[in-house]
Amino acid sequence: MIVLENVSKSFGSAVVLDSVSLGLSENEILAVTGPSGSGKTTLLRLIAGFERPDQGRILIDEREVSAPGVLKPPGERGLSLIFQDLALWPHMTAGEHIRFVLEKEKLQEAECRTRVTQILERVRLAGFEKRYPHELSGGEKQRLAIARAVAGKIKYLLMDEPFCHLDSVLKNELQN
Repeated sequence: MIVLENVSKSFGSAVVLDSVSLGLSENEILAVTGPSGSGKTTLLRLIAGFERPDQGRILIDEREVSAPGVLKPPGERGLSLIFQDLALWPHMTAGEHIRFVLEKEKLQEAECRTRVTQILERVRLAGFEKRYPHELSGGEKQRLAIARAVAGKIKYLLMDEPFCHLDSVLKNELQN
C-alpha cells in the first residue's frame, strides 16, 4: 500500500503539489493525468524517493519513507520507476542494464544469464544483449527501460509515460 498524507512540494516560489493525499492498495492501478507542468512527474519522484516533500509524509506498506527528518533512499522502497526520459546509461549494453538490477539478488552466473535472456525476450529484445542505447530505436530504448524496471524483485511499479514511443500493438502487448 502506498499512502500520501498532505504532501506538498515547491521549487522556489512555484508550488507544484499542494497538500496531496491519496491511498493506493495492493493490486490497484492508479493513473494520474493532467497537463504538462501539473506535477505528475514530481509526484512519482516523491514516491520513489528522488525528491523530498516540503510537507506531509509518504508511507509504503505502512512504513514511513518520507516525512520531516525521514527520507528512505529509493533502493529501500521496494519499487521501480520508469522515467519519462528513460534514463538509460550510455556506457552499458542492454544486457548490462538488466544485470545491474539483478546483482542485488546475488545469482549464480548461469542463472543470471538465463534471467537476462528471459527478461529481454519478454519485451521483444532477444538478441539485443550487446547493443548500447545509441544503437537502439526509440521504441527499443523504451522497452529496455521497461525491462530494467521489472527485472528486480519489486512490489510497486511507477511509470512516467512509459509507452509514448511504442506503436499500439506493442503497447498493448507490453501492458499485459
